[in-house]
Amino acid sequence: MQATDGSSARGFYIGLAIGQIWLSVISTTFVSILWSFGQNPMQPCFWSTH
Repeated sequence: MQATDGSSARGFYIGLAIGQIWLSVISTTFVSILWSFGQNPMQPCFWSTH
């Protein structure tokens, strides 16, 4: 009984950790995309002069 309880708790914590990692990855990607869009107004000038 204890073993199964521990394994289920472990699986729950692993799922929680994976969820946290996914959340941080998605938020980082979202922020970087937003940042690149924020920087975009300067990019066309740079590319057109190049």
